[in-house]
Amino acid sequence: MAEAQRRRRLATLEEYLSSLAAGNPAWRHKAMQKNDTFIGRLEREDCRGRSEGVHCRPAPSQAPDSGASAPPVQLLWSPEEGRHLVASRDIAAGEDIFREPPLVLTPRPHPEPVCLACLAPLKADWSGCEGCGAPLCSPPCDGELHVVSECGMLAGLGLQQDRDQLLPLNQLLTTTRTLLLLQEAPQAGHVIEAMQSNVEKRQRSVVAQAMEKRVMEGLRRLGMEEEEGVVRHICGVFDTNAFAVDGGRALLPLAALMNHHCSANTQHWFHRGTLVVRAARNIPKGEAITNTYTPVLWGNRARAAYLASSKLFTCRCERCLDPRELGSHLSSVRCRQCQGGVLLPPSSPAETVWQCESCGENVAAAAVEAMVRAAATMAKGAVGDAEELQAVVCQMTRLVGECHYVTVGAKHSLVETIMAGRLHDVSGADLRRVVDLCGDLLHIADLLEPGLSRLRGVLLLEQVRAAAELLRRQTAADFSAISSVTDTEETTATITSTSTSTAFDITCDESAPSQLSLIQKLKAAATESENILQYDPRLPHAQEVLRLLQELQANGKAENEEKEAKVKKEEEGKEGSH
Repeated sequence: MAEAQRRRRLATLEEYLSSLAAGNPAWRHKAMQKNDTFIGRLEREDCRGRSEGVHCRPAPSQAPDSGASAPPVQLLWSPEEGRHLVASRDIAAGEDIFREPPLVLTPRPHPEPVCLACLAPLKADWSGCEGCGAPLCSPPCDGELHVVSECGMLAGLGLQQDRDQLLPLNQLLTTTRTLLLLQEAPQAGHVIEAMQSNVEKRQRSVVAQAMEKRVMEGLRRLGMEEEEGVVRHICGVFDTNAFAVDGGRALLPLAALMNHHCSANTQHWFHRGTLVVRAARNIPKGEAITNTYTPVLWGNRARAAYLASSKLFTCRCERCLDPRELGSHLSSVRCRQCQGGVLLPPSSPAETVWQCESCGENVAAAAVEAMVRAAATMAKGAVGDAEELQAVVCQMTRLVGECHYVTVGAKHSLVETIMAGRLHDVSGADLRRVVDLCGDLLHIADLLEPGLSRLRGVLLLEQVRAAAELLRRQTAADFSAISSVTDTEETTATITSTSTSTAFDITCDESAPSQLSLIQKLKAAATESENILQYDPRLPHAQEVLRLLQELQANGKAENEEKEAKVKKEEEGKEGSH
């Protein structure tokens, strides 16, 4: 029975994958031969009778029609990894692997108001829908998520501008929107039913049980009688598989088949209503297509706790098994005994001692964890304030060290805070601080998430934006806007060139040739950022800074040619006088 169910669910997901061909032009999918369907390929490749989960070699099949091309991914199953995607051919870094529109798109289950039609965040004085009182944009947006059937259903709740009702409403919408989809498109039910829900494991979770109870109560208020097992499965499917998108979360059956890895080989963006998955590095044929379920700048224990509580599994990737976290030391704590070493976390949570890798000093785990909690509390209190964040970074560097993930997170927040406003209003000192911080963070990003990662693209962008603004001010001879500080060390910013792995300086007295060389390196970094952020909302910033650099380059060349012409004229004049 279990084997037959597994076959049916695999076949359903393969058929769903096949249905996405039309939305993926790169697949050049015109037609498939009868023996070359995804389900047919699955039957050839999946050794049904082998408990080891080893796949058979595919039997020779009829060649597909001219112009047809299989997707770069295929669905496999094994007892260790379950259902997962692998590369069906070599995939190049930066290649779009697949695109997928969400089956269901709902608000996140939190108490903040979002427009039910477009999921945009709303202010505290949001306007209610005329039909049901649910939060909507005012004036009305062009979002299409709040449909007539949903409006009629929610009318029975008597919603008003009451923040206390937002949390239960947002929690309820995940299930109600899914149930409405199943009524309107019953075939979608086969796909959702085939998705992993971890129902058995969730029954041991008090949080999951409480959520399911609230959803059942909400459905009864709406007059919707639904089987408890269906509700449990829907809640489990979303908690296990849903992707966070702008303002909400999306159910994406194909993307959910990407296994987790803390150093994933893909990056994804929710772009114009569709999830776009790109290769962050070269992926050879047969390698698993992976996605990370946790923020890359979290430490090992923070990621493990999140995965255990929300995804119900333990990651055993190379980074999770390495106390040094691939050389980043993101979880290591500064040793107070020798001042130069770091305390490494124990390999097992059961161990109660952290040890310095330099001097061998042992420190009780409870003391280290207390320091980390204190540092994290400081970081939370300084969000959005650049001066406070800078002070917190200094405090946390002394407390837990400059490499610890809490300090690194504060550095990242400081960069975002400084660069959030108009660059013309940012002081020269803060711009130089951004240049240096981004250099530190890029080193960490390349260790933890090598390749064309979103983090790398954003850090390159902010570093180049800050550097280009400094150059613009220098070119305009606006030295007072750069800084009132005259010390040479404080008027210099160092940037790491991604193309040459060398460092170069921005100072107030660069020669024209050096300025042009610097601009050329900045353009290379900006171009790389633009390529990475093709589907990111920050793309216009990357294009804007490229235009600025091109303008600075053109002005620099003109000035350089003018100086050369002047020198040549002076030399000719000297020769004539002789």
